[in-house]
Amino acid sequence: MATPVLETHSTSPRDLFDYPRDRLYLDSATFGLPPKATIRALRNALDGWQSGSARWAEDWDREGETCRELLASMIGAGARDVSLQPAVSVASGVVATAIPDGGEVLLAEGDFTSVTYPFLTAAETGRIRWRAAPLERLAESVTAATAMVAVSVVHSSDGRLADLEAIRQACDTHDARLYVDASQSLGMLPLDVLAPRVDYMAVAGYKWLCCPRGTAWFYVHPDLHHEPWPVTASWRGGDDPYGRFYGVELGLADDAARFDVGLAWHPWVGARHSLETLAPIDPSTRFRIGHDAACRFASKLDLPDPPAGIVPVKVRSTEAALQVLEAEGIRVSGRAGKLRLAFHLYNTADEAEQAATVVRPFRV
Repeated sequence: MATPVLETHSTSPRDLFDYPRDRLYLDSATFGLPPKATIRALRNALDGWQSGSARWAEDWDREGETCRELLASMIGAGARDVSLQPAVSVASGVVATAIPDGGEVLLAEGDFTSVTYPFLTAAETGRIRWRAAPLERLAESVTAATAMVAVSVVHSSDGRLADLEAIRQACDTHDARLYVDASQSLGMLPLDVLAPRVDYMAVAGYKWLCCPRGTAWFYVHPDLHHEPWPVTASWRGGDDPYGRFYGVELGLADDAARFDVGLAWHPWVGARHSLETLAPIDPSTRFRIGHDAACRFASKLDLPDPPAGIVPVKVRSTEAALQVLEAEGIRVSGRAGKLRLAFHLYNTADEAEQAATVVRPFRV
């Protein structure tokens, strides 16, 4: 029998979502739930597609420009410094081109492959080198040979938090660039790219930003717009994207938009409404709600408070635990041999206690 979902007050951000009534959804690290406005917008877009009445540019493609501005405001950046991407891995591939020949990229051990694979494949060509270090020792592992550090702000499998301030200081000491993946943090954990002076940042929209999959953003420091090679160059990255589709004269935008790729239209229609739902909510409020629930869950299992919304739990059998949780109407995920619970602004402390009751017998 499914675990009951408790009602919330009308002032709760949860009211902005059609939270499922037959389950507890504690898996935002896999994909975030869409706001009500997002679903309405997607249905309208599909109706326009089905009827043939939609205008591709005005109704769909230009939504990306609004998303560019909204995301920029959420990270304390200018819209000219943000590019529209389909996935973090694409942005990582572009960032890899900014490493000079023979340069070294320093990675965190066990980081998500959308961060690491593009650099590893670049190293396969012999153009660059790579080295990995434990996340907790990343800052002290930067050397004079390091051209770039690439790291997730929050580790995907267990929620560990990178010390961006320390890593930034080490990069400054050794004249290295800093590239971060904010996919498991932005939307829940506040991030100002200017605070640790991030050089490059990518974020997938479908997790804590509650956007459709196929939406991602790539921040480029304003001094570095021309440092990476625009290997994904397309008409969307042109200086006149809606005015010139043909020709052999290269005319890319002079800002981060030069890295734009052609948009999968409908996901960006939905993304606009997801960001418009989240952006007005104070970042500290978004963090507090999810973090309070995560800490309540952790306390019930005598685990340390997590730094963000992800709580890993070591259990005797991940598969068995997942089966029981699913039967109880509780959606979580398994990563790196552990249960992974992820609490967002639509979750409550009472739900955390309910989940802890079911998880407790499986703990090692």
